[in-house]
Amino acid sequence: MKLFKDNALHAAIAAAIAGLAWSAPVFAAEEPATKKSDHALQTVVVTAQKREQDVQSVPLAISVVDGEEIIDRGIFSSNDVQRLVPGLSGQQSGFSRPRWFIRGIGSNDPSLTTESPLGVYRDEVFTALTSLQSFAIYDLERVEVLRGPQGTLWGKNTTAGAVNFISRKPSFESDGYLRLAGGSWGSKSAQGAAGGAISDDLAGRISFFHQAYDGYAKNLYTGDDGPSYEENALRLQLLGNLGENLTALLNVHLGKTEPNGGYSYAVHSEANGADRYGFIPSYGAKPKAGDDYYAGESNNRTDEYGNLLKLDWQLGDYTLTSISAYDESDGKTRSSSGNPPTYIGTRDIISSRGENSSWQISQELRLVSPLEQRISWIAGLHYFRYRFHTDSASATFAPTARQTYSRTWLDQDAESYAAFGSLKFNLTERFAVTTGLRWTDEKKDINIHTIRSTPATFNNVSGWWNPASLNSPLSYNQDISDSDSWSELTGDITPEFQLSDNVLTFFRYARGYRSGGFNSSIPVLNAGQIAAGVQPYIPAVAPEYLDDYEFGLKSTWLDGRLQLNATLFYYDHKDIQLNVQAPNPLNLQNPPTGSFSQNAARGEVKGFELEAQWQPTEHLRLAGSLNIIDATYKDFYPVLSVSGVTQEVDRSGNVYFRTPKYMANLDLEYRIPLNGKGTVILATDWVYRSHQFYDAARQGAKQGEVARALDGTVYQSGWQEQGAYWLGNAKVAYLTPDEKVEYFVTVNNVADENYVVNSTAASPSYPVSLGSPRFINAGFTARF
Repeated sequence: MKLFKDNALHAAIAAAIAGLAWSAPVFAAEEPATKKSDHALQTVVVTAQKREQDVQSVPLAISVVDGEEIIDRGIFSSNDVQRLVPGLSGQQSGFSRPRWFIRGIGSNDPSLTTESPLGVYRDEVFTALTSLQSFAIYDLERVEVLRGPQGTLWGKNTTAGAVNFISRKPSFESDGYLRLAGGSWGSKSAQGAAGGAISDDLAGRISFFHQAYDGYAKNLYTGDDGPSYEENALRLQLLGNLGENLTALLNVHLGKTEPNGGYSYAVHSEANGADRYGFIPSYGAKPKAGDDYYAGESNNRTDEYGNLLKLDWQLGDYTLTSISAYDESDGKTRSSSGNPPTYIGTRDIISSRGENSSWQISQELRLVSPLEQRISWIAGLHYFRYRFHTDSASATFAPTARQTYSRTWLDQDAESYAAFGSLKFNLTERFAVTTGLRWTDEKKDINIHTIRSTPATFNNVSGWWNPASLNSPLSYNQDISDSDSWSELTGDITPEFQLSDNVLTFFRYARGYRSGGFNSSIPVLNAGQIAAGVQPYIPAVAPEYLDDYEFGLKSTWLDGRLQLNATLFYYDHKDIQLNVQAPNPLNLQNPPTGSFSQNAARGEVKGFELEAQWQPTEHLRLAGSLNIIDATYKDFYPVLSVSGVTQEVDRSGNVYFRTPKYMANLDLEYRIPLNGKGTVILATDWVYRSHQFYDAARQGAKQGEVARALDGTVYQSGWQEQGAYWLGNAKVAYLTPDEKVEYFVTVNNVADENYVVNSTAASPSYPVSLGSPRFINAGFTARF
């Protein structure tokens, strides 16, 4: 592979892996697994293969973040686990959903109709809508991140992998914690939990979360700081022994988020960062997070409710598990434009509002045999259905020549059935083969109804979103429905060989599948299309497929104080679903399309992962990782509509977007005992990302190249890419002698790094979203 011939470093890494494999039997003779140092790393138990196993014995690329570490490091949001997980990215622009990427596979499409290639699970229940994949994380047992396609045992076929957030379950022993903190931007946070026995056969646990802050930048239009944010969540669990062999776990959870004043910086395309009216913002063409900005009023709210019932029934040596879940959400958004007070010309005054609702139900049944048998197996059935509805409206009130009105109602219903099975055959004491299959049948129905009035006049501006407020006739009225279905057989096979008690090697082939779907808007047909008889339609994307070939090694060294895991992988990626941006540099009122999803024929991803954890002394713990990825679109001919010009272009050879070639993680914790008077804790974690692009269909794959639209105008700038950077966090804490109370100060983004997390194609300005600036927080955690 070319990836490993680029330089001497790559060759050295490959040689190191080979050396580990050849030397393993010698190492085993010197340091058997039964021998453990007094300060060995703790054994981590995971359920990635639907049964409890030591993570080092699972032939799968998997990372685990402990729930206590999440609390200690002040990680509040689901996407923030990227700080501690090798190769994982979950960047957010403002308060939008995370853009999950792992090993180059992910989605940048903000549409609710988009299927996420990375499955996000809460207590084994798949979260269908990407808009709901950003949520508060608190009182967790652990987070498991599985890299590579999961097309067998997990509730939804995915090509990228799976992230499973596992709540801490009730116990019959009383315990709990309380964490209170405050800091920069007027932030306030509180979370905690308490649980224990209610009776001899019933235990309970209640957990809560609250976070709020005012924001770190001044909105010059409203005079307020922004972006402000508040989130509240509550979880109630009951664990009951219903009989000698039957246990039941009930999980009821509530959540409310209120992100207000979300913003991005407009980077204008005129000289010195001026807009088309000649106004130059104070930050010019180079904004920094925290700079003053102009944005209108914004009010948003999302309410979530859900419940889960898990039953485990011991049938002799076998376990029958049932997981039934229901979740629903309701959201509202309100926003208006905010314009600078001085300008030349008449600016657009824009208002928008939207409402959305969703629900999902899932049911899984699985039967698991004992792992200790020579042939062990898992068999199950899975049912999943979700539906969502959106109602969105927007209007432009000035200038007169640009007055517009539009409103869209969208409904989608998706349903899937699956049957799955996995079998492990222990051929010898050291050699085993695991293979699995999953059959999935899916169907989606969609309806989109869009109306527009251009130019628009209103008889009731205060109720502008209601079609009855229009004086002008509708210039566009389309109501279209469509449906499609897919059936797929996916699976995996994994031979594994235990070179010694401390070293496991494995090869894995897995086929992943991402179901097809629809775009969230109806394209506006141009005159030529209408003349040719083209009928209005909803653009669709075909299913995406990924074949994964990987070789892995898991090893434990130095009396259990060092774990070193490595993986080489190759992806054959076909029918890739991509979000393609359609720039509008001429600022046309109704361009034919905006950003939309379409398929790229194929791509190749080659990579190497190295992950290490080391406990050199009783008080020092180190963890680190290195990820190298070479990901390239091989046959990519997107159809771009730019300022009224539509054409198929060749973008083959572009590197995958949002995919740094190099990523590295470093995590360190050092404890200083104070002779029986407590302990000082010093901790820091850092993530390195090399250069990356934010547009798959850009013209020019090299940093700094100027891309031009089909009509010759420049539409791409350096804002749609991000150079290499380090992002670090730090913590200083004092732990009392009884280890019950910890007082801490944490600093996120220690170096106050300024970096881009998202940028949209010009129209004619670049809306640029930046990462959060330095954030200081102080408080205490009490455990009881």
